[in-house]
Amino acid sequence: MLAERFQRALDQERWKRVVRLGERILELRSDLALVPYRVACAQARLGRREEALARLELAAANGFAGLVSIEGDPELDPLREEPRFRACLERVRAARDARFEPWRREAERRAIPVFVPESAGESPPLILVLHGSGGSGEALMALYRRAAIALGAVLAAPESGRADGPGQSWVFRDEAEWMVLHALERMVEQHRIDERRVILAGFSQGANVTLEVGLRHPERFAALAAMSGHWDPAIVRVNAEAARQPRVHLLIGAEDEWVDTYRAAQRALADAGLSFSLEIAPDTGHAPPPDAERVLERILTALARRPPERERPGPSLGRTGPRAARRGCPGGVGILESVIGRRAAPEWISRRADPDRRGRGRRSRGARRRRCRPGSPSVRSRRDPDSGPWDRAGRDRSGP
Repeated sequence: MLAERFQRALDQERWKRVVRLGERILELRSDLALVPYRVACAQARLGRREEALARLELAAANGFAGLVSIEGDPELDPLREEPRFRACLERVRAARDARFEPWRREAERRAIPVFVPESAGESPPLILVLHGSGGSGEALMALYRRAAIALGAVLAAPESGRADGPGQSWVFRDEAEWMVLHALERMVEQHRIDERRVILAGFSQGANVTLEVGLRHPERFAALAAMSGHWDPAIVRVNAEAARQPRVHLLIGAEDEWVDTYRAAQRALADAGLSFSLEIAPDTGHAPPPDAERVLERILTALARRPPERERPGPSLGRTGPRAARRGCPGGVGILESVIGRRAAPEWISRRADPDRRGRGRRSRGARRRRCRPGSPSVRSRRDPDSGPWDRAGRDRSGP
């Protein structure tokens, strides 16, 4: 399928192929907004200023409303002083305003699915969970109820409000950020939440939202738990200057096609001095691990137990492993790659963090035994737009 080949070329950063396939798509559908925007970015990567501006103008004329993307995508930096680019930016900003305000007014009236366990106290912690592409908050909450009961935490699952097949998707990055912060404020008001104990978690596309929004507003969250997402350093930026940083736990299947992006995320998190851990589920594709409710209970309970005074580690890397996990931090500070779900295996397979080796340390015997079988099928659907926060290219789409 032409659209899938176009998306694959974007994923692989084959810019000439992106241009060639994008132009073929535009011959069939000249009214699209996202495709010419992608082609404009690819042309800019190739140093073709005039071609990039022409396609950017087509995207703006077709109603492209991804203001966060056009303002922040580094591919477009060589064009920003051009009068034609500034004219495109104004058209995109107008389209964004026309799109965002009606959505916001409707979102303020929409109820947020909430579960309050009997174990919740007078000032309980909060777990905010974000659904993936085509999912729903109600369905995802089922995986986190056990953790909410164990922690005595209010569990809330805000939804995007943008229909996608049987469910909803996080289409625009500014909408996703607004919804997360709005849900947090509403839960604090309605349930007297302890704002020092807020965990933001998500699956797939929701995991990408979790990382971007959580690391953009580190003072609002005690911990981030991202499951089966995609780390894109062009989008996810660590606010290293913040006085308080959340702990980060990354969970992904060994057969998920984006597992290597989570491995790469370790370096960015370590360089910023964050407390983090990476956990890989064997024989699992783009899906929650087996016995996901128990796994998520363990992860969130460990994140919640971390003493507040250790929320902000220094820039140096420390030792990781079972001893750190028993103290309540899943992995401690530094580079951790753990493997779960195998019989007669330690729960945490750790490596000593070594900044000079850039995470290429010798794997433990247990980790070598747990390599996934080659050729195993992945459960990721090729139409699933969860490779990045908003679509498989890692940018916000131009419309639902």
